[in-house]
Formats: sequence, structure tokens, C-alpha cells
Amino acid sequence: MELDEKYKYLGINEGKGIDNSQVKDKLVREYYHLVRQTLKTKLNTRYKITAINTLVVQVLVYSFGIVSWLKKETEKIDQKMRKLLNIKEIHHPKADVNRLYIKRWNGGCGLVELESALLLVSARTLRKTKDRSTRLVQAYDAVKTKYSLQKEANLIKQKYVTKNCCSEF
Repeated sequence: MELDEKYKYLGINEGKGIDNSQVKDKLVREYYHLVRQTLKTKLNTRYKITAINTLVVQVLVYSFGIVSWLKKETEKIDQKMRKLLNIKEIHHPKADVNRLYIKRWNGGCGLVELESALLLVSARTLRKTKDRSTRLVQAYDAVKTKYSLQKEANLIKQKYVTKNCCSEF
């Protein structure tokens, strides 16, 4: 294989390395396309949110372990998602944003927040990796009282993750 050649692995073009910006653009376009398609359906709001959580969010969550995402990027995607929900009159522009992400049985809509999903995937990866350096990071993270990735992930899991989506976190 030549230096400038690329091959496809798990749906992502790779060569010398992963072109993060190209892959992110492709995934974000696919994400918004699927969101728009889901919002066009004649399902009620509950099932639209469920469809988004189970089918659409997974497009990006799948890439969290492969492509490096920034917190700002996931916030921007969530912000545009809220805008699409406002346009389709699923969420009122002046309504509380946090209500979108609270579990359905606690009075929220149960939508998965991408920022939280990214944090949960990072914590899961940290827990499952068994090499020596990662175990040292785990031990350090477990001792920290503030800004612990694992503790923050557990709080988010309790607060936001719904039963029907993202149970693998």
C-alpha cells in the first residue's frame, strides 16, 4: 500500500492516519440527515425522541472511540439539534433546555446529550483498557475528589441515561 492510499475500516477512511475533520464532517452530515428524516415522520414526540436516541445518536457515539471529538463540537451539535427541535415544534424556544435531557419518567424528554455520551464513552474506555499506563490513570482518577472522569460519568449515567438508549455505557 502506498503512502497516499486509503482504505476503509469500520466505515472510516484511513491511510497514514484518520483525517478527523473529514470524518467528523461526514458523520455530522449523516447525523443531521437522520434527525431531519426522523422528525418528518408521523410518530408522536415520545417515539421521535426514542428513535433519535436509538438510531441517530449512535451514529456519533460509535465514532467517539475512534475519532477525537472536542467538548465544544458536541455542544455545537446539541445546540443545532435543539434548534431543529424548535423548528419542528417539539421543544419550545423558551422552555428549559435541561428538561430535554432529563429521564422521561422524571418529567423530561429523555433525549441523549452528546456531551454526556462522549464523557460516558471515555469513562467506559478507561475502565475496559487493561494496559499498565491506563491502570495508573484509573487509580489516579479514582483518588481524585474533584473532576474525576469516572465519578462524573456515574453521575451523568444516573441523571440522564434512559432505559431504552445507551445502556451499554
